[in-house]
Amino acid sequence: MIISARFVDAKKLYLRDNNHLKYYEKINIIEYLPKIMTELQKGVLVNTKKFTDGAYKNFPESQRITDSLVMIRAEGHTKGNSISILEDRENDCYYMFHGDVTYCDAALWADELSVVFEDKDKARETLTRVREFIKNNKTIYCSTHSPEGYLNIEQKKFMVI
Repeated sequence: MIISARFVDAKKLYLRDNNHLKYYEKINIIEYLPKIMTELQKGVLVNTKKFTDGAYKNFPESQRITDSLVMIRAEGHTKGNSISILEDRENDCYYMFHGDVTYCDAALWADELSVVFEDKDKARETLTRVREFIKNNKTIYCSTHSPEGYLNIEQKKFMVI
């Protein structure tokens, strides 16, 4: 199981499991990232009910998973919904991974909630915070339910609101 990951930039990655530190160069981030994110979340957040690292930027609750990966509480769609933010310090930008804040980039631009949510007020609060984060930080917006997310990564397309 992967216990830590550090992205030097979009093509260089350090992975640590229980026994080894491995360095990958010229990786395809689109192939590796979903697996890494899933394993990190499984290993750390499944057993974590509280986000204990306090505020992160404009989000009130966070949990730092690795040196460059932060989980953010993002309730609204479901009670335990979260967002992953990967910090790319070399390029001074962020990759924001989410499942159900919006279903496509157009909904983010239009400030429209996802079509499914458990708590409309919390969903609105989360979307407002996401939009504020993107306005203030160079962000590649990566929706896991839309091909746009993968294209945004591949093209290194910064979201503009």
